[in-house]
Amino acid sequence: MVAIPMIIIMFRGRYSHSHFLWGALALYLLAKLGELTDYQIFSLTHRVISGHSIKHLLASGACWLVFLYIFKRTKKNTAR
Repeated sequence: MVAIPMIIIMFRGRYSHSHFLWGALALYLLAKLGELTDYQIFSLTHRVISGHSIKHLLASGACWLVFLYIFKRTKKNTAR
């Protein structure tokens, strides 16, 4: 999980809207947290929703942000 932010920082992309990638990474991290705390979330919500279900919702949100990044990005002007 450390490698992905380092790659985004070290290798600046040629396209705009990279903030969507940061958002996708944040949602993915929250999804992993939901997966790791599955039983605790299930208990806290009085068996309404589990961490596993929340993981899937957050991961789909991360996929949506990657889609938005691809759809909205434009080539940056890199005149030197």
